[in-house]
Amino acid sequence: MMIPRSASLVLAGVGLLLANIASAQPKRPDGRRELPQVKVADAPTTTVEMADDPFALDTVGMSIRLPVGARAETTSFGGQTSVQVIPPDSTWLIRIQTPRVPNKTMSALEVATEAMNQLLASVSVEDQKGGVLGTFGQVLKEPHEVNLSQKAARFYVWLPNSAKSSAVVRGYTVFKTGPDQFCAFDLTTAEPEFGRVQGIYEATIATATFTDSIELSESRGKLVKAGLGLFKGLSDKEYRELIGDGAERWERLYRPSKTGAVNDDEEIAYRRIRAWVGKRGDLDPERTKGTGTAADKRVGYLVQMDARGVDGRTVIDSRAVYFMSPDRSEEAWVVRNALKEPKGEPLVSSEIGGRTGESVSVTTSTSATPSQTIRPLIQGQGYISGFESVMLPRLLTRAATPGEYGFYAYQSKAGMIRLRRDVVEQPADRPGVWKITSKLGEDQKPQVAYYTAEGKLIRTELPDGSVWEPIELDRLVQIWRNKGLPTD
Repeated sequence: MMIPRSASLVLAGVGLLLANIASAQPKRPDGRRELPQVKVADAPTTTVEMADDPFALDTVGMSIRLPVGARAETTSFGGQTSVQVIPPDSTWLIRIQTPRVPNKTMSALEVATEAMNQLLASVSVEDQKGGVLGTFGQVLKEPHEVNLSQKAARFYVWLPNSAKSSAVVRGYTVFKTGPDQFCAFDLTTAEPEFGRVQGIYEATIATATFTDSIELSESRGKLVKAGLGLFKGLSDKEYRELIGDGAERWERLYRPSKTGAVNDDEEIAYRRIRAWVGKRGDLDPERTKGTGTAADKRVGYLVQMDARGVDGRTVIDSRAVYFMSPDRSEEAWVVRNALKEPKGEPLVSSEIGGRTGESVSVTTSTSATPSQTIRPLIQGQGYISGFESVMLPRLLTRAATPGEYGFYAYQSKAGMIRLRRDVVEQPADRPGVWKITSKLGEDQKPQVAYYTAEGKLIRTELPDGSVWEPIELDRLVQIWRNKGLPTD
C-alpha cells in the first residue's frame, strides 16, 4: 500500500519513530546481505506472568498490564509522551508513543505501513552516488490488522546491525484511539531472542484497553470546569490572603527508616518556600537592580522555592521563582539548577519562561549546551500559572469543597503543558484534616498530601515512598549536620 508523501512528512514530524533508528542500524560495511534466521509465529504460546497493578497512560486513556519485573519509564517533550518498558534482563525494549496527525482519515494500517517503510529505509542500500537501490532489511510479516481490545495494525521486520552485533527484530503494533490520535507499541530485540520475546510482546499488548475518546474528553472537561470554578471571581484581596504574611517555611524530604528513628532515615533534600506581593523584577533582583524596565516594575504575586538535594556525593542546588500579574493575564518564571560533583565545574542549567495571554515561551540552556526555545500550546480553558500551581494546595483547602478538579499547567520536567488532577477529601478518621491526592501529569503516579484546616502542610507521601514534612530550620540543620551532609 502506498502512503502519500504528505503523510510521511506528518509522521516524521510528530516523532512516530525515534530519530535514532538509523544510527542504531548502520549499513554493513562489506555490503553483504544476510538472511533472517527467525520466523514470526502465527500464535505464540509463551506463558507470561503479568503484574497485578496496570500501568495507565492517561493521555490516550490506555491501561495495560506489564510483565512481572518490567519497569516503565515515562518522558514527555514537545507535546509527545513516550514510555519505555524494559524487563529485568534488558533483552527487549517496548517503546509506547502517542502521536497525533493532522490527517484524520489515516488508518492504523496506513500508519503501520509508513512506519515499516521508514524502518526499511533506515538500512537502505545505496549506490556510489548515494542513490537508493534497496534495503538490507527484510519484512518478516507485512502490516496486517489484528483484533485485540479494538482493531489494531501490526508488522515485524528484521534489520541487520553492525558486523560485531546480532541483527535485530522490530515489531510494531498501532491503535487508532481518536480522530487524530494513535498509540503505538514499538518492539526492539536481538534476533536470537525473538522466538521467546514475540510471545511476551503480543501477550502484553493484548492486555491494553482504551477509554472511548469522546468519553475521555468529556471526563477531562468536567474536571477542568470544576477547577475553573475555584478561580472564578478571585480578587486581589483573596490572593493576598493566600500569600499570607510572607513568612518562609522549611520542608524536609526523606525516606523513612524501618526503625522509625530520625538517625536511620535517608535524607534526600530540603527546601524553603516563601510568597510575597512584589514586582516582576524580583524574579532576578541582581539583574534588575537600578536598571529595571517598566515590565520589571509591574506589581504582582511571587513565590520562591530554594532547594538542596543530595545523591551520594553529588549536590543539587536549585532556585525557582514564579511571578503572576493580579489579573492572571501575565506570568514569568526563572528556574536555575546547579549540579555539583566532588571534582570539576558545576553543571548549571536554567529555564526562563513567560506568558502573555495565551502565548507561552520557554527558553532552556545549560553550561554545556546552547539555549533552546519552545512555545507550548494552551489548549482551551483551565490553564493555571506557575505561581498558582505552587499555591494550589492552599487554594483547594481554602475552598473547603471536597471533589475532583483538573487544571492545565506547564511542567518543566516534561517540557509541555499537561493536565493535572487533584482529588480533595476529608478522611472520616482524621477530623479537621484535608487529604489531597494529586497526579501532576496524566501519566504520573499519584502523590498524597495532608493539610490542616488552615491549609498548612502536615505530610506529603510521594510514589517512591519518600516523604515531605514541614520542619523548623534549626532542627533541619541539626539532622543534616549530624549525618555529615552539606548545609552551607
